[in-house]
Amino acid sequence: VADSLTKILKADKRVKSVTAFLGMASPRFHMTYAPEPTPTNAYAQFIVITESENATKEMMNEYPKKYENYFPIAQIRFKQMDYQIVNAPVEYYIKGDDYETLSAISDSIMTFMRKDPNLFYVHSDFDESEEFIQVVLDAEEATRLGVTQSTLSVYLAGSLTGSSIVSLWEGSYNLHTTVYTEGVHEIDYEGLGDMLIPTAKPGEWVPLRQVATLTPMFKHTNMPHRNGMKCITVAADVVPGAGQLNEFGKIDEYIDYHLNIPDNVIIDKGGSMAVTNETMPSLLMAILAAIVVMFVVLIIHYAKIGISILSLSVSVLCVFGATFGLWMFGLDMSVTAMLGVISLIGIIVRNAIIMYDYAGELRAKEHVSVHQAAYEAGLRRMRPIFLTSATTALGVIPMILAKTLLWEPMGVVICFGTILTFPLVVTVLPVAYCLAFDAGERDKKFFNRINLRFLKRLDKRDERNEKRNKDLSR
Repeated sequence: VADSLTKILKADKRVKSVTAFLGMASPRFHMTYAPEPTPTNAYAQFIVITESENATKEMMNEYPKKYENYFPIAQIRFKQMDYQIVNAPVEYYIKGDDYETLSAISDSIMTFMRKDPNLFYVHSDFDESEEFIQVVLDAEEATRLGVTQSTLSVYLAGSLTGSSIVSLWEGSYNLHTTVYTEGVHEIDYEGLGDMLIPTAKPGEWVPLRQVATLTPMFKHTNMPHRNGMKCITVAADVVPGAGQLNEFGKIDEYIDYHLNIPDNVIIDKGGSMAVTNETMPSLLMAILAAIVVMFVVLIIHYAKIGISILSLSVSVLCVFGATFGLWMFGLDMSVTAMLGVISLIGIIVRNAIIMYDYAGELRAKEHVSVHQAAYEAGLRRMRPIFLTSATTALGVIPMILAKTLLWEPMGVVICFGTILTFPLVVTVLPVAYCLAFDAGERDKKFFNRINLRFLKRLDKRDERNEKRNKDLSR
């Protein structure tokens, strides 16, 4: 299988080199790539280098559908190197008390997932099974011949699996040497029943079927558990360009509306969703800490709470641009996308500071009204805000063109956030400034009018008193 797959890969003109690790562990050369930790004869890994990023994407769209089940005796998985720290982006943990019930539920979920064109390599850790022969001793006959469960197990293990009796070294390599019973590799079900086993009587050997009942059966090679509970993991890979959150939503809808889940069965999400749920609280705390730090800096800069709160509140304008960019590129709100949101909040607040500083300067030096100051600030600061937004958006375009799961979400959030937020910044910020400070200015004018009227009344009263005093003096 490994040789055939190597020839298929090397025959593709898009492939530059193929490195195969057959029956052995491969070196760890990538940050999040976890190779097979221990050598095994039933496992092979291939490191394939293509001529370009586009060639890799083309092969990832073509090869899984064509060669995933190409070999009947092997299971092949094609995976592009990325920075995801999960084994599979889509995973579901099905926990309960009975493997039979869990297997039925997992089979239903896998059947639905295999119908989804955006998913491939749909599998579970309960798929693999192997043939075995159950040997049950006949208590009466075994007791008569002196054959016990332990002696029979030791003899069969030594005869069928071989015994290591010598260590042979070639330089610094240990060559494993095992001695097998003659013809053991060709033995079948009938031959195992005819196999002679020793009894308690010296020199007396009897066929195995005389003292035991042999039953051919199948059993699962893995009985998985998770946190002390029986658990079957259903996993799948997502084709490039398809949103992982969308796939989770489809599967959740199928589980909620089409499956009758018993009360003693628990279904949890794993994969990228589990990583996101695990890291999101810390990211939200980071956003909150960034907002607090910016608020403190604004308080120090303006020495006023009102303008500081207004400058900080305009950061919500970035939500529309960020979500629109992620939706247009079919990306999920990942960890790097949240980091992009944090950067975008700082950019929006900086634009607010540029505009509000100029408006405050106009009101302080030229004594213009709030409306005039807001209008002039929006008009005069439009160009520098546009230039900074444009340069920021252009600066992250290489991150978008890289098309990697690590950098693309951050680049999309910053690029679309700055571009689509610019019209809102030059329109909403001046209006918000007017609404916030125009009321205060009106109150100030109102109190000034009241004070002026009060002073005029006092002057009139003083004039009347002065006139009265003059009349009395006469």
